[in-house]
Amino acid sequence: MLRKGHLQLDIFPEVYINVEELIPPKVIEPSIPEGETELVITGYHVTEENYGYYHQGKKRVTITFSNEQGQTFSQTYYIDKYNPNLAKFIYQVLWNIPEGEFSLKTLKGRKIRAFLYHNYTNEGRGYVNIASCEPIE
Repeated sequence: MLRKGHLQLDIFPEVYINVEELIPPKVIEPSIPEGETELVITGYHVTEENYGYYHQGKKRVTITFSNEQGQTFSQTYYIDKYNPNLAKFIYQVLWNIPEGEFSLKTLKGRKIRAFLYHNYTNEGRGYVNIASCEPIE
Protein backbone atom coordinates (compact mmCIF):
# COMPACT_ATOMS: atom_id res chain seq x y z
CA MET A 1 0.00 0.00 0.00
CA LEU A 2 1.37 3.41 -0.95
CA ARG A 3 0.86 6.49 1.18
CA LYS A 4 0.76 9.92 -0.41
CA GLY A 5 -0.16 12.60 2.04
CA HIS A 6 -3.29 11.29 3.70
CA LEU A 7 -4.31 9.13 0.72
CA GLN A 8 -3.68 5.42 0.73
CA LEU A 9 -3.47 3.89 -2.72
CA ASP A 10 -4.04 0.15 -2.87
CA ILE A 11 -2.18 -0.81 -6.05
CA PHE A 12 -2.63 -4.55 -5.52
CA PRO A 13 -6.07 -5.06 -4.02
CA GLU A 14 -6.73 -8.40 -2.40
CA VAL A 15 -8.83 -10.71 -4.57
CA TYR A 16 -10.74 -13.73 -3.30
CA ILE A 17 -11.79 -16.66 -5.49
CA ASN A 18 -13.68 -19.87 -4.82
CA VAL A 19 -11.35 -22.55 -6.22
CA GLU A 20 -14.03 -25.26 -5.97
CA GLU A 21 -16.09 -23.35 -8.55
CA LEU A 22 -13.17 -23.54 -11.02
CA ILE A 23 -13.20 -27.35 -11.15
CA PRO A 24 -15.28 -28.79 -14.03
CA PRO A 25 -18.11 -31.14 -12.98
CA LYS A 26 -16.27 -34.14 -14.46
CA VAL A 27 -12.48 -34.30 -14.39
CA ILE A 28 -10.86 -37.12 -16.37
CA GLU A 29 -7.36 -37.85 -15.11
CA PRO A 30 -4.80 -39.20 -17.60
CA SER A 31 -3.81 -42.82 -16.96
CA ILE A 32 -0.10 -41.95 -17.00
CA PRO A 33 0.84 -40.21 -13.73
CA GLU A 34 2.74 -36.96 -13.37
CA GLY A 35 6.40 -37.07 -12.37
CA GLU A 36 9.62 -38.60 -13.60
CA THR A 37 9.40 -41.69 -15.79
CA GLU A 38 11.28 -43.59 -18.47
CA LEU A 39 9.84 -43.53 -21.99
CA VAL A 40 10.65 -44.91 -25.42
CA ILE A 41 9.98 -42.85 -28.54
CA THR A 42 7.84 -45.24 -30.58
CA GLY A 43 7.06 -43.18 -33.66
CA TYR A 44 6.12 -39.91 -35.27
CA HIS A 45 3.68 -38.54 -37.79
CA VAL A 46 3.99 -35.33 -39.82
CA THR A 47 0.89 -33.52 -41.09
CA GLU A 48 0.13 -30.06 -42.42
CA GLU A 49 -2.31 -27.87 -40.52
CA ASN A 50 -5.38 -26.86 -42.51
CA TYR A 51 -7.19 -24.87 -39.85
CA GLY A 52 -6.54 -22.11 -37.35
CA TYR A 53 -5.17 -18.66 -38.05
CA TYR A 54 -1.74 -19.16 -36.45
CA HIS A 55 -0.94 -22.68 -37.61
CA GLN A 56 -2.53 -22.92 -41.06
CA GLY A 57 -0.02 -24.24 -43.58
CA LYS A 58 2.54 -25.22 -40.92
CA LYS A 59 3.79 -28.75 -40.50
CA ARG A 60 2.82 -30.47 -37.28
CA VAL A 61 4.86 -33.33 -35.81
CA THR A 62 3.14 -35.75 -33.45
CA ILE A 63 5.65 -37.90 -31.56
CA THR A 64 4.40 -40.99 -29.73
CA PHE A 65 5.86 -42.41 -26.53
CA SER A 66 5.44 -45.59 -24.52
CA ASN A 67 6.30 -46.29 -20.88
CA GLU A 68 7.40 -49.56 -19.27
CA GLN A 69 3.76 -50.52 -18.59
CA GLY A 70 2.92 -50.22 -22.30
CA GLN A 71 0.86 -47.04 -21.86
CA THR A 72 1.19 -44.62 -24.76
CA PHE A 73 0.64 -40.93 -25.36
CA SER A 74 1.66 -38.37 -27.94
CA GLN A 75 3.05 -34.85 -27.92
CA THR A 76 2.58 -32.36 -30.74
CA TYR A 77 5.21 -29.91 -31.99
CA TYR A 78 5.28 -27.51 -34.92
CA ILE A 79 8.07 -27.22 -37.50
CA ASP A 80 8.46 -23.47 -37.26
CA LYS A 81 11.49 -21.26 -36.72
CA TYR A 82 9.40 -18.99 -34.48
CA ASN A 83 8.41 -21.88 -32.19
CA PRO A 84 11.51 -23.53 -30.69
CA ASN A 85 9.73 -26.36 -28.83
CA LEU A 86 10.62 -29.09 -31.36
CA ALA A 87 14.27 -27.97 -31.46
CA LYS A 88 14.34 -27.91 -27.64
CA PHE A 89 12.92 -31.44 -27.49
CA ILE A 90 15.44 -32.76 -30.05
CA TYR A 91 18.27 -31.08 -28.13
CA GLN A 92 17.13 -32.70 -24.87
CA VAL A 93 16.96 -36.14 -26.52
CA LEU A 94 20.30 -35.90 -28.36
CA TRP A 95 22.18 -33.38 -26.14
CA ASN A 96 23.05 -31.40 -29.26
CA ILE A 97 21.47 -29.62 -32.21
CA PRO A 98 22.05 -31.57 -35.44
CA GLU A 99 23.55 -29.54 -38.29
CA GLY A 100 21.89 -29.49 -41.70
CA GLU A 101 19.07 -31.86 -42.58
CA PHE A 102 17.80 -34.08 -39.77
CA SER A 103 15.58 -37.16 -40.05
CA LEU A 104 13.00 -37.61 -37.31
CA LYS A 105 13.40 -41.34 -37.92
CA THR A 106 16.61 -41.22 -35.85
CA LEU A 107 14.51 -40.47 -32.75
CA LYS A 108 12.50 -43.69 -33.01
CA GLY A 109 13.50 -46.25 -30.40
CA ARG A 110 15.44 -43.81 -28.24
CA LYS A 111 14.95 -44.05 -24.49
CA ILE A 112 14.47 -40.92 -22.43
CA ARG A 113 13.89 -39.98 -18.83
CA ALA A 114 11.05 -37.46 -18.86
CA PHE A 115 9.31 -35.27 -16.34
CA LEU A 116 5.57 -35.39 -17.08
CA TYR A 117 2.83 -33.01 -16.05
CA HIS A 118 -0.92 -32.88 -16.73
CA ASN A 119 -2.92 -30.16 -18.44
CA TYR A 120 -6.71 -30.06 -18.74
CA THR A 121 -9.17 -28.93 -21.37
CA ASN A 122 -12.04 -26.61 -20.44
CA GLU A 123 -14.26 -29.70 -20.23
CA GLY A 124 -11.94 -31.34 -17.67
CA ARG A 125 -10.24 -33.91 -19.93
CA GLY A 126 -6.64 -34.39 -18.82
CA TYR A 127 -3.68 -35.01 -21.08
CA VAL A 128 0.04 -35.64 -20.55
CA ASN A 129 2.83 -33.23 -21.46
CA ILE A 130 6.60 -33.56 -21.27
CA ALA A 131 8.11 -30.65 -19.32
CA SER A 132 11.68 -31.76 -19.94
CA CYS A 133 13.64 -34.88 -20.74
CA GLU A 134 17.13 -36.31 -21.08
CA PRO A 135 18.54 -39.30 -22.94
CA ILE A 136 19.07 -42.64 -21.24
CA GLU A 137 22.27 -44.17 -22.52
